[in-house]
Amino acid sequence: MPEKLTSIDDLKHHLGAHGNIKGLLRHASVVARLDSFLEDLNTESTPLKVNFTLNTPRTNSLFHPSSIGSATGKSLCGKYAIGCSRRLYYDYIGAESTEVIEPRTRRIFDTGSAVHAQLQAYLTEIANRSMGSEKFQDEARMDPKNSEFADEYDIVGSTDGIYEVLLPDAVRFGIEFKTINDAGYQKTSSAHQEHLMQGTVYQRCLDLPLMVFVYYNKNDSSLAEFVQIYDERRWEAIARKLNMVREAAIKEEPSPQEAGWHCSQCKYKAICKPPKMARNEGAKLFKANRRKTNG
Repeated sequence: MPEKLTSIDDLKHHLGAHGNIKGLLRHASVVARLDSFLEDLNTESTPLKVNFTLNTPRTNSLFHPSSIGSATGKSLCGKYAIGCSRRLYYDYIGAESTEVIEPRTRRIFDTGSAVHAQLQAYLTEIANRSMGSEKFQDEARMDPKNSEFADEYDIVGSTDGIYEVLLPDAVRFGIEFKTINDAGYQKTSSAHQEHLMQGTVYQRCLDLPLMVFVYYNKNDSSLAEFVQIYDERRWEAIARKLNMVREAAIKEEPSPQEAGWHCSQCKYKAICKPPKMARNEGAKLFKANRRKTNG
């Protein structure tokens, strides 16, 4: 009888006494699909069209998953990496920023967008060739209009994709692509803590039992993937911090600063006025926070 793992409720069933989650996890693979597809392209000359948009503006006065999933702060319990509460506060109230993106940084961002579009184009073609047994949706959006949890917690954003395996089993998982340089890639043996938090937001708001993080080495195009099973404890930690920030917004009292290495690069530093610290002091603080969040 076919198994089903398409929602968080399905996951709760499979984590009980009757499920077989190990057998279903084999379907949550992106790299194997990509490699098999690209090997097949050696025998054909099918052109693939890739479309992508640069410099997409963000929606103001809402929380964004990438800001929530950031190593600039930690959860109220101190266990997880979550974005700086002061920055989340300014995002939420729509404060004016002084962000200026340098040309080199802009090129880095745009290169990441191009790689995302490339990988999404591959997965779209793979799903189209599956004879109806698989589906892929790129840039799966969540906002207060289409998600109960996004509405409750004022969240907006989109994951890089949702992949569905329809036969022989039914498995549904989200996908996040992360482009990093070779130095970062060589140190990556598991999904980064801040990415796990970002992925948890997508999982809760889009009802995804699994999340696959694919790391793309910008130096040589190597790929590594890691699967995250939805963890309710991570979501609860996120919800508590977002509620704290929202309560601060209601009171019109900025939430606490989480000063560190990131402050010098923050787009709100002009209004936040974080304490000045030596470069090595900020690095030490950052490493200390990472040790705490990594357990």
